[in-house]
Amino acid sequence: MKVVGVASRDRKKAQDFCNEHDCGEGMLYDEMLDRDDIDVLYVPLPTGLRNDKIAAAIEKGKHIYSEKPMGGSIKELDSLIKACKSKGLQWMDGTMWYHSIRTKEIEQKLRKKVLGEVQRVSASFTFKAPDEAWLQGGNGRTDKSREPMGCLGDQGWYPLSAILWAFGWIQPEKVMCSHVTFNKVDTIVACSGTLWFPGNRSAVFDCGCTAPHRSQYEIICETGTIRCDDLVGGQKRSGNFGAYETPFVGSSEYVQGDVMGKDQVITVDPCDHVNLLVDDLATCIRKIKSGGEPDDDWPTRYACNLIARFTCARCNFSPTKARLLPRLNFSQGWLQGFVTWRQIFQMFAAVQFKRLGYLSLDNNERSQFQARELKSVYVDVVAQFLRIVFHKCHVNRYNALNQVGLIALSCLGEVLNTSDSDKDSAVPLPAVPAPTPTAPPMVTAVPAATVAPSAPAVPPIKPKEFLVPARHTPAPVEIPEPPPAPASPKTPKTVQPPIHKVASDLADMDETKYDVKTLERLKSLVLEKQKSVEAEDYGGAKRCKEAIVMLKKTGLRICELEEQKKSAVENEEYDVAKSLKSEIDRLRHQCEGVEEKETKVEPPPLPQEEVQKPSQPSPPKRTPPNRSGSLRSDVGMGPSKEDDPEQSDYQ
Repeated sequence: MKVVGVASRDRKKAQDFCNEHDCGEGMLYDEMLDRDDIDVLYVPLPTGLRNDKIAAAIEKGKHIYSEKPMGGSIKELDSLIKACKSKGLQWMDGTMWYHSIRTKEIEQKLRKKVLGEVQRVSASFTFKAPDEAWLQGGNGRTDKSREPMGCLGDQGWYPLSAILWAFGWIQPEKVMCSHVTFNKVDTIVACSGTLWFPGNRSAVFDCGCTAPHRSQYEIICETGTIRCDDLVGGQKRSGNFGAYETPFVGSSEYVQGDVMGKDQVITVDPCDHVNLLVDDLATCIRKIKSGGEPDDDWPTRYACNLIARFTCARCNFSPTKARLLPRLNFSQGWLQGFVTWRQIFQMFAAVQFKRLGYLSLDNNERSQFQARELKSVYVDVVAQFLRIVFHKCHVNRYNALNQVGLIALSCLGEVLNTSDSDKDSAVPLPAVPAPTPTAPPMVTAVPAATVAPSAPAVPPIKPKEFLVPARHTPAPVEIPEPPPAPASPKTPKTVQPPIHKVASDLADMDETKYDVKTLERLKSLVLEKQKSVEAEDYGGAKRCKEAIVMLKKTGLRICELEEQKKSAVENEEYDVAKSLKSEIDRLRHQCEGVEEKETKVEPPPLPQEEVQKPSQPSPPKRTPPNRSGSLRSDVGMGPSKEDDPEQSDYQ
């Protein structure tokens, strides 16, 4: 086989490379595809760009030698391999270790079951990133725009391919990644997991660029073991990385152990993995030119990727004390065909969901907003997607903006049978409770401090867990799903300031620009201002407004100083950091003083007699004619919201 040339987006760069390595002519991509004297293309482009060029090469009748891993979806890979076969073209991937003499000898032992059935496999491929910039996206392996699966796609290809090869290319029944590490550009840089295979057999793997160099696998059979410590490169545990830049000469031994644990080092002829790969590819192409068929074994190995379709299983919810959620709706659905994660949001409309039930959560008032609620739910259905709808929140003084907050939400599941992976249509779903077809699905809105009925999919909860002392307990209201209907006109009026008023006051407040303490003070002042307006205490409302303006200005200044202090500490300018800290403390003390001053503003005090006995009007003869509280006593008004904290809490 002869190298004809190298293609690039820049003809000059391609020609310079060819001149340096004496490998033919430099050309553009389209020029290479149009050449009739080229039989096979080696495609080492980044994973995110590779498929388009492969598809174009197949269309032009070129055999494919593709680097790994494959980009796109399983369906996309399947279409490319089928296109190759329909045109009588050979597909081979760049997994070089398959072709070594050592690999083929071990493969014969495994297929003939010399040591019995394979029971367990452990495999690893790791190395340490050379520097922090490399780790944080400075290399194609650590930049998801070039390698969508990061180190799982690149380094993970070797241990996962070793596992599938050892088990004879059967698909696992279940897959779980137990640990994943991402870098600053949201790319996988370390990963480990477990695979379960038929017959109560399993495998574990780990990969990434955050650990010392390891390139190994161990196969545990019924009566012995096989261990290889230099899967890629074949240089044993010598620390010699020359094989990664020079011919892969090595792979000359492996260790075989018996049932008693006695190891034997078995030697084979050393070889160059890549040369043997190219020889195997040339043999396949010569066979096709002689009238034969493409070898299906190589594309089958390449297509044996791990397809993880998960069952919706268990979810843990923990609402915070200030952002409380009364109810979650669960639905499951199936998406036609295979898609990439990038396409999921674009194709979400194609998912058909069926309602499963709902989960009600306490409003935490009984614990004075200190408790956190943890619930686990088992959803026994088969699906690709679990939709969780967050309904109307409990609105109280800790959640004035009607926000949702979840500390933890984890979904665990099991993969489907592999027989379903080739179906183009949706997999039939188990029967689930469904509403009558003549009416839209109905759900029950659960206002704060009410008891909600349980759905069949969720174990019933004792009503006493949801009972909270209240002056008014409105009945559940039936409304169409998904959006909750507005509150009934009969719902008792709450003393909580209207949400739209509070939201309008905070509309221009970017929470990311203030520290936590300043933000809490601002929200407190906004609520105090609304209470003053409702009580027609316009003087107090004005003072709150002025304090809000001052706090916003001071809060922004505090954030600016915090950034300067952080920069000073990083540069070891500790005197500057000390002075900045003093200024920050002064501004925070100033903010605390303003808040204390404003929150102490109260309406004029009532007469002493009325304060002591607010429910008993004083006789007219004991009320001085010029007292400010006489009008209230004469008309028999009850205590205000500020006088009755219980009413303020529960009305």
